Amino acid sequence: MTHRTLLAAASGVAVVGLALMGVGTIPAQAADPGPASGTPVYDAAPDQAKHPSADSLWADSSADTHEPGINGTVAALVDSDPATPGQDTTFWITDWSAHAAYPHALAFDNAGFDKVCGITYTSRPTYGSGNTATTGAKDSPASYKIFALPEKTLTNETWTSQWKDHVGEDSFEKAHLVKQGGFAETNDPQVVTFDPVAAKQLVVVGTKSLQGKNEMSAADIKVVPCVAQAEPGTGSGDSSL
Repeated sequence: MTHRTLLAAASGVAVVGLALMGVGTIPAQAADPGPASGTPVYDAAPDQAKHPSADSLWADSSADTHEPGINGTVAALVDSDPATPGQDTTFWITDWSAHAAYPHALAFDNAGFDKVCGITYTSRPTYGSGNTATTGAKDSPASYKIFALPEKTLTNETWTSQWKDHVGEDSFEKAHLVKQGGFAETNDPQVVTFDPVAAKQLVVVGTKSLQGKNEMSAADIKVVPCVAQAEPGTGSGDSSL
């Protein structure tokens, strides 16, 4: 005895099974209607990205006393240098004297945005002969996770002492994963976008460096806001009859 099944491949058509035991019908899945009318739809706006506040910056370690000037500190991530290739570009780096291996974490606030749709990350540049930058530093994260928190809690003593135990999870201590990926070897700012979040704090957790380095570094960090798309028919201009 055999069963014969007719599959209707056209969208919206039910799948019908014919068998000796009877006839069964599986309704086709309804199409996603999309956002309800009046529900805002947001886009990331990298051109409006801003530095987080300096006093919100936190890292699991910094080479505060091992680099000249502001270098090595998290304050270098939001200073006034243009974060473009060159020997004078300032940077943060974890404490290389401690030989602490990945993972590493960098936390910062939402830069005053109600909704956040991404970050921009600029690697600490590397240099060739004649002070010409070549590629991004090898201690940038080859893999990362970005977590969003509803409050600024990473500096809480419990959170700070336990975060390494949970970086393999998608959520912990009110943090939830919004993006994972990897940075490329480049001196150019790299934009990472994700779905809109109403986060007070963001955490970039590097889980592996580009070339086996223990340290994690960056030259600049910014927060990318969300902007609401204009609803159809709300643009300016005359309509023709």
